[in-house]
Amino acid sequence: MTFRKNNASKPRWSRLARLPGHDCLLRTMDRNQFGADQYGDQNWRNGTVEAYLDALMRHALALCGGSVEDDKDPGALAAGLHHTDAIVWNALVLSELIAAQNEENNETVEPMEAQNDRI
Repeated sequence: MTFRKNNASKPRWSRLARLPGHDCLLRTMDRNQFGADQYGDQNWRNGTVEAYLDALMRHALALCGGSVEDDKDPGALAAGLHHTDAIVWNALVLSELIAAQNEENNETVEPMEAQNDRI
């Protein structure tokens, strides 16, 4: 008998274990826990797209500048958190906040280029 399972259109979570740095989700959850300890559980839900985009960009620019560890935040440094962890966490939060905003407004987010045209 051959095993069959209709998983063709479902996410293949097992692929994550094959990625270099496969503990990415665990490190991202460490970042989530760090924030929950600092600001309160689920506090990110009260944030804004702009705040999380700013945070993502700060961490991305620090990483591009050669900083791996989050050394601007003593707590994050002591916890061994890296900028990449914050980038992934902020991207996940942005995705959630934008989806919620779109659902609430029943619209899509305007591309940055179009926003810049109005300035």
